[in-house]
Amino acid sequence: MMSDCVTTPFSGQELASAIIAAALSLPSANGRLHLPSGAFLCDPAALEREFTAAAQGLSHWLAQNDQEIAGAARASRLKIAAGVIRAAVATLEHAERRCRDLRDRGERALSIDFSAVCDRVQERPGLLAQTVAAAAAGHTIHAVAA
Repeated sequence: MMSDCVTTPFSGQELASAIIAAALSLPSANGRLHLPSGAFLCDPAALEREFTAAAQGLSHWLAQNDQEIAGAARASRLKIAAGVIRAAVATLEHAERRCRDLRDRGERALSIDFSAVCDRVQERPGLLAQTVAAAAAGHTIHAVAA
């Protein structure tokens, strides 16, 4: 059952923290990001803002740790985590663009079913951005076809 339109069920800061913790395999990653189970109507503009905040948070972390990352051994946990975080930034920016496209078209609500990812989002928080981007893409394709 779909609830009334909410801005977004997560914050960009929480998402960025969860991605960093998961990339570094920190135990603190568990329980940081809570998603509703089921479909929600979300505001594309709010989603865009939260993805922007998350991408900025990850970029800030990369900048803060740039020298340490550069000096780390090739296959070190930090080097691998930095690669995962860079990929997450790209995914977040993609989701942000999808939401911006919807907002620019005047869409006020995007139906997103979090059921498929709510149990796995703790160990793979990037799934959240992928889920929203896919929902936005599907929404765009559906709207164009209609």
